[in-house]
Amino acid sequence: MKDTINIYKIFMLIHAINLWREYMSRTTITLPNSLLDELMSEVEAKSKTEAVVKAIKDEIRMKKMEKIKAMAGKMEFTKSADKLRHEDERLR
Repeated sequence: MKDTINIYKIFMLIHAINLWREYMSRTTITLPNSLLDELMSEVEAKSKTEAVVKAIKDEIRMKKMEKIKAMAGKMEFTKSADKLRHEDERLR
């Protein structure tokens, strides 16, 4: 029974490593220490990786917001917001 549990733990560890490899990638970048220190302080990150991930996510979010703002006034609606809100069966 003990051997079965150990084999299961090894299998789960290998599976976790393979999942990590599928969804994460290691990258080497050169950044000025002062810039990285300031970033970590501003985003209140506990690690360099966390700071960079937060900065990348924030940049992506800002770019998406810019695209949405650029569409302002370019879309035509045939119904008013009030009609859309009150006629939608999903909102009842």
